Amino acid sequence: MRMKPAEIFDHETKAWKANTEELLFTVDDKPVFSRRTIHSRGTVCWSGKYKGKTYIVKDYWRAEGRAKESQFLRELAGVKGVGQMFTYDDRESVRAGRGFVDAADMVSDDGEKPVLDRWSTRVVLPKYGDTLDKAGSARQLLCAIRDILEGHIESVLDKQILHRDISLGNLLLSPFDFEEGVIIDWDLAKRMGELIAGQATEGDSRTGTRVFQSVKVLYGSPDLLKHHDHMDDLESIYYVLYTILYGYDLHGNPLQFSGDLALWNDPANTAKTLSTIKLGFLSYRTPESLTRFTGAEAQVLATLVDDLRAFFKTRLDITMNALAKMQTFPAYSYDAANGDYKTFAGIITAAVQKLPAVPAEPVAPLVPSPTTSLKRAREADAESSRAGSIRSLLARTGLNSAPVHADSDSHEEQFSPPGSPSPAPQRRKSKADMDLEEYVPGRGNY
Repeated sequence: MRMKPAEIFDHETKAWKANTEELLFTVDDKPVFSRRTIHSRGTVCWSGKYKGKTYIVKDYWRAEGRAKESQFLRELAGVKGVGQMFTYDDRESVRAGRGFVDAADMVSDDGEKPVLDRWSTRVVLPKYGDTLDKAGSARQLLCAIRDILEGHIESVLDKQILHRDISLGNLLLSPFDFEEGVIIDWDLAKRMGELIAGQATEGDSRTGTRVFQSVKVLYGSPDLLKHHDHMDDLESIYYVLYTILYGYDLHGNPLQFSGDLALWNDPANTAKTLSTIKLGFLSYRTPESLTRFTGAEAQVLATLVDDLRAFFKTRLDITMNALAKMQTFPAYSYDAANGDYKTFAGIITAAVQKLPAVPAEPVAPLVPSPTTSLKRAREADAESSRAGSIRSLLARTGLNSAPVHADSDSHEEQFSPPGSPSPAPQRRKSKADMDLEEYVPGRGNY
């Protein structure tokens, strides 16, 4: 696969530099991911090597009115907890490819939903690890979520960019020493300023992967509930966590969904039906048993699930009162968002403190890194290093009260875990273990 991008990110200087050379990627014969629905972005992801390093090359068709994912990722360069872009290529549109650019405008005969132009788009990222269900321990799972939260905080509060498509496939384990987890797939992101100003594009009110969408987004009433905001993404992270804890076995293999998860994943659900189901879920404690971990870990995680449920129940009450026109849904504010992040991070941090510090087997590094022996020698300092990183996050967002010890464009299709799971070891998968032949949607969508 050949491409001649205008820019390449230099990881040594941490800056974008101009490029005039053609890059040649040696890609696998079969894509690691492809979206097969007719009405969608047509996303196809390839695993390829360039100068000895493995990357994911993501091709898709960006809809008219959608911002460039490459622009968001340029601004998020160097942000911990965010999947980093190596290079990109924003190419021609369908209209240009058909030779319509210089043609005279024809008489419009658009219906209620005109056909929108789309742009051929390519972004290239390092190949990250598996989805979070493959975490080697409960602690690794929560530390990955904590790093993802750090990336989300900086993207919203510092960069004013909201992801809007949090799902199991878009939260990945990281193979790098400085982070445990990352958010990928920013092609449906939007600037907070545009959301607040009401600058909507087609399908904006229900952007995201339906099974992980918040109650507010599912109701789809922007006139009463305002725009997509940080709390909608945090609620989606909660649903991802719940799916992992109650929908996977001890080895990280998917189980047959039952109870709440079976209700969420019913293909007959409309957005309105699912919003009602989740309303009930957030209103009462789950009677189901946690399946992903056992013993003391399971007890800590079950408490975490209930604490987060109570956190979102407050938001749910505000949402329902606004729908009933009993109160006005509060406008977005930086201070309120800061407080929400503080509460959410405090709940996650409190749970991490209660879990044993047993490091998971690391994913094979994708870039030059310290040797395994050196990495093991640093294990004793890992928790204090982690604490310093989180303290930095807490100081920036006011979270220092919590001590730390060392597709269609709207994605309304249902999420489905891979079928016919095969036994997997209890350690975290290495790159050599990943069978790209069996890659399925939901296993890292990029």
